Amino acid sequence: YSSTQQPLDEDTPSGYFIPGFDGEWVATNPKNHIANISNADSQQTGKLRRLIRLFKAWKYGSNVPITSYFLESFVFYIAQEEKFSSNPHLDFFKILNCLNVHFNQQYVAIVDPNIYSDWGRIIPCAKEQFNQVKAHTERAAFMATSAMDAEWNGHIDTATQYCHAIFGGDTRSYQS
Repeated sequence: YSSTQQPLDEDTPSGYFIPGFDGEWVATNPKNHIANISNADSQQTGKLRRLIRLFKAWKYGSNVPITSYFLESFVFYIAQEEKFSSNPHLDFFKILNCLNVHFNQQYVAIVDPNIYSDWGRIIPCAKEQFNQVKAHTERAAFMATSAMDAEWNGHIDTATQYCHAIFGGDTRSYQS
C-alpha cells in the first residue's frame, strides 16, 4: 500500500483510507462503488451514468470545486428513491434542485453507500470552498428552473440559453 492508501479492517478488505480534506483520512471502497453504480444504472436502464456525466459536465464546465465522488454518490442516492424519466435534462434539473436544498442545510456530508462503517462519509469539498460550491449550485438551480419555465411557456431559445449558461457555455459532449 502506498503512503496515501491504507487498508481498512478485516471486515472490509477491499476498502481503503485515503487522504481527505483538512488532513483527515476518509474511507473508500472502489469495488463496492463500481458495483453499486453498475447495479443502479441497470435498474435505471442506463440513465444513471448519463446523469452523472451531466453533473460532471456542469462541474468542469462551470469550474465548480466539488468532488466528482460526492456528485456520483448524491445522484446514486436519488436513483435509489426515484425512477428517472426519458428526459435526462429534466432529471438533471430536478437533482440539481435537490442538491441546492441539501447545500442550504449548510456543509452537509452524505453517508458513503459503499462503506459499511462509521468512517464512510463523503464531503462535497474543502470547507473553504463550500460557499463557492453553494453559490454555483444556487445559480445553476435558478437557471434550471428558469429554463424549465421558459420551455413550458414556449420560449425554447431562452430555455436553451439558460441550459448553455448552466454548463459554463460549454456545449461539447462530455465523457466520464
